[in-house]
Amino acid sequence: GEWHRALTALCLHADLSHLAANLVFGGLFLMFLSPRLGAGVAWLLVVGAGFAGNLLNAWVYGEQGHRSLGASTAVFGGLGVLVGLEMIAVLRGRGWGPVRRMILPLGAGLALLAWLGTEGEQTDILAHLWGFLAGLGSGAAYGLCGETPVARWARALAGGAVWAALILAWAAAW
Repeated sequence: GEWHRALTALCLHADLSHLAANLVFGGLFLMFLSPRLGAGVAWLLVVGAGFAGNLLNAWVYGEQGHRSLGASTAVFGGLGVLVGLEMIAVLRGRGWGPVRRMILPLGAGLALLAWLGTEGEQTDILAHLWGFLAGLGSGAAYGLCGETPVARWARALAGGAVWAALILAWAAAW
């Protein structure tokens, strides 16, 4: 029942190398998403996927007392958003016939998830998977909406919503 933990966990890291890895790969995925969606919308989708991934992970683990930390759930959510957008772009550009062309972005995303998201003894592989799947769904949904340009004020509002959610989560934690 402590919803805020799914957000605050994204801000906590085990050590400097954990933080650095999340900053590098998260920054890379946001660098690809921001010009396409606007920074505020990109952050909203990525943090939203991380939040959803952590909620799903907590639900699966239930009362086992599992603890998760780090932004990697959101990082893999960002990868999922990219893959979802690309899969829909393939459908929009080439029609429904060559569905096999959708396998390329999906396969590339799954390969990156397997390569980057399963390394290490204490890696929360399931959280990475849930983040990726949440991002995949939100990226595909956004792509199905046509990726229409969002007004500048709406992009700013989306970015502000991310900050507001994080501040509310940390206030609830205190």
